[in-house]
Amino acid sequence: EPSQAVAVCLCAGILSDTVNLTSPTAARADREMLEWLTGIAKIDAKKFTEEFFATGSLLRSKTEPSVIIQADRKTFTEYGYKISISQIEEIGMFGLEDVQEGLVRELRKLVEKEGLKLACLLVTDIVTHDSMLLAVGDEEALENIEYERLGPNLFSATDVVSRKKQLFPAISRALKTL
Repeated sequence: EPSQAVAVCLCAGILSDTVNLTSPTAARADREMLEWLTGIAKIDAKKFTEEFFATGSLLRSKTEPSVIIQADRKTFTEYGYKISISQIEEIGMFGLEDVQEGLVRELRKLVEKEGLKLACLLVTDIVTHDSMLLAVGDEEALENIEYERLGPNLFSATDVVSRKKQLFPAISRALKTL
């Protein structure tokens, strides 16, 4: 049995990796382990999750847009096109509007520097389990993205929390038609 301090760290890892057990990648073992560990850690999982994600807010901490884009970024090749998908997790979308222009500018730089078809940033709200998608690149590819387009580079990705199981397949479908 882990110590209380180790149990707290393990809870943080599970909550972060599974977006508070809401990601399609969350497994039954994650739920069971978290329940067991919160008892040892003597924490309330809901309150701990809110504090954990608020503390790590890249949007509210005035972090440089380039750092936000690079924080959790993966590059893929699909249908011969190179794409980049970054993701951050937040409690609410507070602060996104304030830094959106800088983030779009950084995504454009990434497209040019790496010769990408698309560069995306998925901002996931771990409370509502929805995301906002910032995407820059080929206009035809952007037009093919299946999420509601709110602006030239902004999409509402309702019920999307997983880059791997939800966003990447949607981007792949957008590229397939090019």
